[in-house]
Amino acid sequence: MKHTSALRIAGLLLGAALTLSLAGRARADADATPYVDQWAVCGPFDNTDAKGFDAVYGPEKDMAKGIDVAAQYDCVEGKASWQLGKAADGVLDFLPLFPNHTENVCAYAYCLVKAPKDMTVNLSIGSDDGAKAFLNGKQVYAHAEDRGLTKDEDTADLALKAGDNNLLVKVVQVGGAWALAVRLTKKTDPVDQITFSVGPAAGLITPFVTDWLVVGPWDYNDDNDFDKVLDPEKKLDLDASYDVGGAKAKWTPAKVGDNGALNFVDIFPDKHENTACFTYVTITAPKAVSCKMLLGSDDGVKAWLNGDLVDSQHVARGLTVDQDAVDVKLKAGENKLLVKVLQIGGDWALCVRFAKTSDSLEGVTFSIPKK
Repeated sequence: MKHTSALRIAGLLLGAALTLSLAGRARADADATPYVDQWAVCGPFDNTDAKGFDAVYGPEKDMAKGIDVAAQYDCVEGKASWQLGKAADGVLDFLPLFPNHTENVCAYAYCLVKAPKDMTVNLSIGSDDGAKAFLNGKQVYAHAEDRGLTKDEDTADLALKAGDNNLLVKVVQVGGAWALAVRLTKKTDPVDQITFSVGPAAGLITPFVTDWLVVGPWDYNDDNDFDKVLDPEKKLDLDASYDVGGAKAKWTPAKVGDNGALNFVDIFPDKHENTACFTYVTITAPKAVSCKMLLGSDDGVKAWLNGDLVDSQHVARGLTVDQDAVDVKLKAGENKLLVKVLQIGGDWALCVRFAKTSDSLEGVTFSIPKK
């Protein structure tokens, strides 16, 4: 199936949560903070004929009230909800977050800035393409022209109040790269005590599972074999060796790509038609957590959490991020997730993460046994 992706999370999954604060991090120095490395992101919104720069979309309308992580907004693909975005080396890349909409769109990025006192600092910003920035509901910066990202290309005065400050940035996209880099620099006051967080978006949604154990592939006819029970389903043994097509198959580590998806065609380049494989990850929770498992697959899938079947999709489909939203409960401590992914032909992939319902997901982590 053709690999596609769309980031849609039902607003009912989202709620206020504990702050994922970076306050404990050492600041770079008194003259410049580190770049903001985690954002809450919402989009994509329309930028046809460059109208997105001046259009006032939902997050911008609501910015004076702060960020409502439960809010959903009309966007180019239905409803947009807040999600987390990680800035690698200080650069927030929007393309992996919105891979289906990479031209003539725009998106919002939000972070909470905590200041030790009232102070005046510089907003140091680079963007691809244009951007607007708002502090506590007031526009403080605008650059409309299309451009590539250069860190610290522009500066603007920010008057921070003591305590929490809401920083919202809209970044428009024409085509090509689409990114944002932000930090604060000294104007009249040192900035070493300023901290950033995603505020109410903390605990909202986990990152994608990035590391898996994988084993396979088995011959598998989707029409006839969907309910056929293979060895890993009978007994989960991560040290086992399986007879697969006249060869021995063992569990081996694998990493997802930049889009959060595990690409089985790359893992099994010699056999990726009418097959099936298994993946495994350990989920560790600091306490019992009721949440949603968000799973996307190409093609069909079965998933077991702690031995219980929690998702079963006998389908031929391309992968869409979060296409299955399944109510699950993580127990305190280690949880075992086993997933079987079926393949007819073409692309073959899996992505998994978890979203908040009633309980914060802060502290939930993923790991695999060392091999």
